[in-house]
Amino acid sequence: MGGIPDSSLAEISFFVHNTGNHHYESYRFSDSFRDSVISTDRIYQKLSRHAHLCRRFIYLSTAYTVGDRVRDRVVLECIHPPGDGMNAFQSARWMSERNLLIASQASRLPVTVIRPSTVVGHSLSGWGGDLYNGVYTLWEFLRQCNLAGGNAVTLPIDPADEFNLIPVDAMLDTVALSLTVNPCEHFLILHSTSTSNTSVRQCIEVAEELIPVRVRFATDDSEDVPDIYGLLMDRLDFCGRNVRFRSEKLRELTKDAPSAYRMDTSVLGNLLRRFLIQPTQEIYD
Repeated sequence: MGGIPDSSLAEISFFVHNTGNHHYESYRFSDSFRDSVISTDRIYQKLSRHAHLCRRFIYLSTAYTVGDRVRDRVVLECIHPPGDGMNAFQSARWMSERNLLIASQASRLPVTVIRPSTVVGHSLSGWGGDLYNGVYTLWEFLRQCNLAGGNAVTLPIDPADEFNLIPVDAMLDTVALSLTVNPCEHFLILHSTSTSNTSVRQCIEVAEELIPVRVRFATDDSEDVPDIYGLLMDRLDFCGRNVRFRSEKLRELTKDAPSAYRMDTSVLGNLLRRFLIQPTQEIYD
């Protein structure tokens, strides 16, 4: 925000902030900390001092700040204790949320933290911009197998494991809805997630219709699976079976406006078809 004069800040009514990177590796944590925690704090403090008409600071975080702590349970709309098994991206977003909670207690500027789950492309056009991670990593792996001449592959993933996928347009609808209400809470957390999870099997079934690679799943630890699959699993954003995200606060604030989204197979097909016309992605870096 160094290039924005203070006089312009005084005209801001709402500020929506999305920053940081998607580095999962632990050795990149310093980059994630700088991009998420430090930059967010600096922007919030400057708005607190100069944006006197700003009604709310909206921070886009992630629904996975909880890490592995709530496997097979419900993720609540609150600041969680430090989670187990968090990667660099999740840890930095958790720290940024925590820092905003503390900073807001000494500031007149209210904060809304919006936690999207795994953000994917547009539900109708399939356009994904640079959102290609998570489930796209799985699809890219199958595409590269096909391009290398393979026609079958074994994945060491439980087909019943699940993603929670939210299209970018549905996530932006949550942001827009949050600007139309005036919550009484000074610090508020809202989930932007699908009401239904999508299983690994569903993602594979859609892919097999468009990518001529047959997939089987390794269910026995004794099966010989190349190390590359470890890299693949590190980049899949799924929280495990039966994890659900609470979103009562958004429905309460919007008085049951159409804020809920349910992912279906047709949308998965739109996403994959658009993805397949993009250049191949680098899944190892």
